[in-house]
Amino acid sequence: MKYFYKIKNNELIIGTGYKIPDGFIEYDRDNPPQDFLDLLKKENLENAKKQKTKELNNIRNKKLKNLKVKFILQDGQEAEFDADEISQTRLARAISALKDGEKIAWIGADYKVYKLTKEDCLSGLRIAGELQTKLFAKCAELKAKILQAQTEEEIEAVKWEG
Repeated sequence: MKYFYKIKNNELIIGTGYKIPDGFIEYDRDNPPQDFLDLLKKENLENAKKQKTKELNNIRNKKLKNLKVKFILQDGQEAEFDADEISQTRLARAISALKDGEKIAWIGADYKVYKLTKEDCLSGLRIAGELQTKLFAKCAELKAKILQAQTEEEIEAVKWEG
């Protein structure tokens, strides 16, 4: 069995077989040439960056899906509400439909029914938007660290805390 490779457009292409195709270079798999090792290291680093970025996106998306807001309503009650994208859209619809002084029944994250004013809905939507923006910003900050990483160890050191 023969081991062979070629570098095309700064990409490493490797293969095995009994005949070496045109344009490929045979190598000893126990002692590959330095250009082979350098490109392999570069590709491994890029793959690690892609994988870590995907991991961070998944964490962000899970946090966005489970986002909750807690605030004091106009009537003095403390309440917690779902604040995912669907809930934010519902709040926005309520804001546009409610007239000043009107209230709407709203189910809290604790499954209690609250009577929300237009101002309550606006407060919840503002807080949800701020929290959502913070999640996107944190993810972007961590992704920037990944892009700057020069080793797989530096990539693995990037963690979503909290």
